Amino acid sequence: MSQEPSTLGLEVKFDESDVMANIKRSYEDLESTELKVCLLSFSIFSEKSAIKKRPLIYWWIGEGFITSTKDKRADEIKEEIFEKLMRKDLIQPDSDEPNCELLVKSCTMNPWIRRMLISLARRRRKRGT
Repeated sequence: MSQEPSTLGLEVKFDESDVMANIKRSYEDLESTELKVCLLSFSIFSEKSAIKKRPLIYWWIGEGFITSTKDKRADEIKEEIFEKLMRKDLIQPDSDEPNCELLVKSCTMNPWIRRMLISLARRRRKRGT
């Protein structure tokens, strides 16, 4: 798939902006590879879509993004991951209820964050990691 030169120039400027640098820093500050991989998985969803939590988490477990440890089941770990991503404002609960973190059934993602994830996923694919 080829892009027009003007589009490529805008993409480079966008990727190098201060906003993107701040968002990338938030990604890089995530404490585990597990969190980063789970966050990158959001890049496949369309902009402004409500992402259902349960199928997403089953996908993470099925792909091996989340695995049980001797101390915790994958089911417990997935809740922690979801909460950490919400606390860092990388995903937002899709609800109008105050303090709805415990009842979140779906979430949304800011278009800027989604754009950064797509860019990071492309780079990882090129590097083969």
